[in-house]
Amino acid sequence: MCLIILSWRTRTDFPLILAANRDEFYDRPSLPADFWPDHPDILGGRDLKEGGTWLGITRKGRIAALTNYRDPLSVRGNAPSRGWLVRDFLTGRDRPGDYLERFQQEAPRYNGFSVLLGDGSGLYYLSNRGGGGVTPLAPGIHGLSNHLLDTPWPKVGKARERFRSAIAGKNSPRSEDLFDLLTDSSRPEDGDLPETGIDILGKMDADEDDSDEEEGEVVTESDSAIMQLVNKIINDAYTRRTSDIHIEPNIGKKNVEVRFRVDGDCTLYQTVPFSYRAALISRIKIMSNLDITIKRLPQDGKIKFRRPGGGTRSSYGWRRFPPRAASRMSSCASWPKGKPCPWRRWGCCPGITRGSSISAKSPTG
Repeated sequence: MCLIILSWRTRTDFPLILAANRDEFYDRPSLPADFWPDHPDILGGRDLKEGGTWLGITRKGRIAALTNYRDPLSVRGNAPSRGWLVRDFLTGRDRPGDYLERFQQEAPRYNGFSVLLGDGSGLYYLSNRGGGGVTPLAPGIHGLSNHLLDTPWPKVGKARERFRSAIAGKNSPRSEDLFDLLTDSSRPEDGDLPETGIDILGKMDADEDDSDEEEGEVVTESDSAIMQLVNKIINDAYTRRTSDIHIEPNIGKKNVEVRFRVDGDCTLYQTVPFSYRAALISRIKIMSNLDITIKRLPQDGKIKFRRPGGGTRSSYGWRRFPPRAASRMSSCASWPKGKPCPWRRWGCCPGITRGSSISAKSPTG
């Protein structure tokens, strides 16, 4: 788990004190912190796969730090590297607030992240999860892990308290104390750990490894992992303003592919082990009040879904397409509850308006 603990303007002699570590896969090549040959004023580590970085500072006082937002069910393989966000700020000249304001339009293209950017004018925070927008950091001691800023995860809370003690007093903070809190390997109780989706995928992977391939798909639609997965898919689709959810079961032992369509672009949201294919489709059929015994005829239904935490209730239309040739597909089109806007008020030109009216009245819509 990545961790950033920082003190911002709590001491006049040290306006910024920051301690951070980065957890990464062993097979992802990187360089340790050093001045970059192509940008000699930048000090930081470097990702050799994409050329970005997760933490860096320049000789002129520009600083950037980034953590991934832990949500494995929503990771897209074709998303741009999040390390470019840090790299481009450090190599540029924009003020941090201005840079992030412009970047917000591009932020949904990236996998989940939280980033801190600063210079002499201030320190700013942005995440493309949670919808908080660009936020100037208030003076104080802050913590950031693989979620939103100051989320009270056990490791963050414990590190903040140790950090507060380490920088207290009039003496200069000892780097040994800061490194010591970063290497704390103690584990909290399972009940105190946050739900981030890793437990769902971990359970699926474990069940898949333990199952006998000759037994086929033995997982049922009432399995807790399936129920959690379907709920998370629908909730994430709503959060991202997804117009369609496409579930492509595929055939044989090829994994199920779940795709989201946002603003006309249909991209991969998550792959699910093939052994969960039947249970995943059946669970959605049950939620849509469809007949789970019918597999070769199209069906239409609707899911009434309330977001976690007592949030808004939404309706999702569901259409099941029968198998065709070598593949089959199930598509869930989502229509969040709200007041309809007459299409004549969309501001289309007369030609498009007439053509759309003719098409809407045709048998095929």
